[in-house]
Amino acid sequence: EQVVDAFREVKRLFDPDGLMNPGKIVDPYPMDRNLRYGGGYEGKEVETIFDYQEDGSFSNAVDLCSGVGQCRNRFVGVMCPSYMATRNEFHTTRARANALRDALNGRISTRHKNGESDWVSPEVLEALDLCLSCKACKTECPTGVDMARWKAEVLEAHAAVHGRSLSAKLIAHYPDQADFAASMAPISNWVAQSPPVRWVMEKAFGLDRRVPPPRFYRKTLRKWFREFQSSEEYRTSEADKTRSRVVFFVDTFTNINQPAVGIAAIRLLMAGGRHPIIPDNVDEGRTRFSKGFLREARELVGRNLEILEKAIQENWPVVGVEPSSILTFRDEAPNLFKTEISRRLSQSSFTLAEYLDREIREGRMSLPLGPIDGPTRLIFHGHCHAKALADTAAVVRLLNLIPNVEATAIDAGCCGMAGSFGHEKSHYDVAKAVGEERLFPAIREAGSNARVVTEGFSCRHQIEHHIQDSHPSHYAQVLSESLKR
Repeated sequence: EQVVDAFREVKRLFDPDGLMNPGKIVDPYPMDRNLRYGGGYEGKEVETIFDYQEDGSFSNAVDLCSGVGQCRNRFVGVMCPSYMATRNEFHTTRARANALRDALNGRISTRHKNGESDWVSPEVLEALDLCLSCKACKTECPTGVDMARWKAEVLEAHAAVHGRSLSAKLIAHYPDQADFAASMAPISNWVAQSPPVRWVMEKAFGLDRRVPPPRFYRKTLRKWFREFQSSEEYRTSEADKTRSRVVFFVDTFTNINQPAVGIAAIRLLMAGGRHPIIPDNVDEGRTRFSKGFLREARELVGRNLEILEKAIQENWPVVGVEPSSILTFRDEAPNLFKTEISRRLSQSSFTLAEYLDREIREGRMSLPLGPIDGPTRLIFHGHCHAKALADTAAVVRLLNLIPNVEATAIDAGCCGMAGSFGHEKSHYDVAKAVGEERLFPAIREAGSNARVVTEGFSCRHQIEHHIQDSHPSHYAQVLSESLKR
């Protein structure tokens, strides 16, 4: 006790105002001070789009964060990419949860610069700004914090009071504009890629001119499939009742920006003895979810549930190649719609890799694969949503079925693109830093002797942009190349 008193005297001598490490070591605060759940603690209940009954309320869900700090990882897993890039506690999942909690219980001001006040504080918006909505925290956080969902909820609530930016509207409604752009290709590509237009897009919509916009294809996947349906190959497949039916869900990016990937997937399903069917589905709403257009996204999900109801009743699997698209039916849909159809769809929707891998391993399918040309060492980068919600190891297992191939997964987190995140000027440097954390160095180290394989459209776009001559391929394309003709 005498020694501690001496420490206390020295501390007061050099720090009479208690500015350095207040409440630590020699003069600790009482144990019941600054508790998260102190007297009078009450989280504000707010209107939400997602259902939080399982947690009791949105406020209770936010309280799930226990502060354990798993989101401060740097060398393992995906969570949290923005912290890995910045090394700033403010950009951890934990800090975002704390900001949300403090806004809901009134500890921080919710007044904005224009004088208006709502439950979305400026601090919450700032904390969420660098959240990439990768969903890693949903499975890597010990308490299952779902920051991507909470961010979408916050953006929806904020927009209800303050409106939406032109940039948010442009990105959220990209699927609506992409159809027209594809119909005007290649003119639309020339216009979009031109320096003057990229300058305008940066100034007006905040899209960094350094990042090339995605290319549009006049002959979309749907157009190709309509022609393919009249072929003898498809008609023979349709007449063969021994072939199991598989619904191939066409997302906007596969249809318009990467139809070759969709064609490769169809070829693989056919080669595996399946009969692919493409429904007249609408966009699944991913771009709207990411920008907080939750009411619009919910409407699109509901329309797709109606369109896919027959397939579900027939017990046909629903397969897609874009993880962030197809996994909407596994993650968001059953929360937004508490129906039997939604529940069954969540159980019967798969990434292409998951479906092929399952059927092959359970002995219901075989693929006639032969050697491929070019590099036979394949390095695979998985999509963040697939890492969180699906089985990315299925891709590596499939690639290793090719006779002359050695495929491995890259031990890396997020690529940094995260949909539109890497396109935005305000996020460009962070997006690049996220990729440079582990992914880009691994690809550079592998060199030209390895072929880069991905599964996400935005991942491929990010790698192409930042690593010269990387030429990443979708795994469906690699497998399709190996099919024996």
